[in-house]
Amino acid sequence: MTINELVIKSDEELTDNQREFLKIHQEILMTGAVIGNSLVELASLLKQMKDNKLYLEAGFASFEDYSEQALGLKQRQAYNYIKILDSFDLDFLHSNAKIGVSKLTLLSSLSEEEKQEVIETNNLEEVSVSELKEQIKQLKQEKESELEKLKSEKDNEIVKFQNKIDKLKADLKSEKEKPVEKIIETVQDPEQQKKIESLEMQLNMKEKLIKQRDDKLQELSASITISSSEELAKFKVLFENVQTEIRIMKNLINSIPAEKQDGCKKALKAIGEQLC
Repeated sequence: MTINELVIKSDEELTDNQREFLKIHQEILMTGAVIGNSLVELASLLKQMKDNKLYLEAGFASFEDYSEQALGLKQRQAYNYIKILDSFDLDFLHSNAKIGVSKLTLLSSLSEEEKQEVIETNNLEEVSVSELKEQIKQLKQEKESELEKLKSEKDNEIVKFQNKIDKLKADLKSEKEKPVEKIIETVQDPEQQKKIESLEMQLNMKEKLIKQRDDKLQELSASITISSSEELAKFKVLFENVQTEIRIMKNLINSIPAEKQDGCKKALKAIGEQLC
């Protein structure tokens, strides 16, 4: 069934969908004649024709065929009208229809933030299409450059964070493998026997905590992403565990003879400086 065949049919011979097709088709032709003042109406009618597939009633295989053959409107232009309708609120379109389809199409390719920036820095009626196109091109290049910079900075932070994890794991492994006997041998005073027993108990506890921390570190290493919120969460876990380890080591130092404490404190301080 063609448009001409539908036109010559009486109203009684037409189906409801065929009548609807002819109605919207005529409105599109009439609206297109005064496109400067009826952009919103034309875009809305084209969208109805496309979404409801009314073009099938006139034998068109697709909306593209209908727009090109029946309206003399290239499919890209037809889709631009629909895109404009979907990209702006009606108040804006009614107020700015006179700037033309080309400018509105360029603006429709931007994010809401970018649209607002371009609209606020330009007189849309006076700026030419080529000037607007160049501004949008520069804006997108600046945004891409900014994103690349942020990504590079975040990648560098991830590398630094991973290096600290690796360093901390190496320190923990070294501490974990240190024989308990070597620490106990430094205590020679018989009167310190009770402190030795307390030391052994605390060392056993420390080994358990080191094992737990090792497990958490492995989980953190496996789950590193570019999300800054996740990085902060991991840092918090590590920091809390470091605080726990420091408290345990301080208690151990207090249990060691006084002449040995200074060396232990210096070793603890050195580890802290390496982490920073």
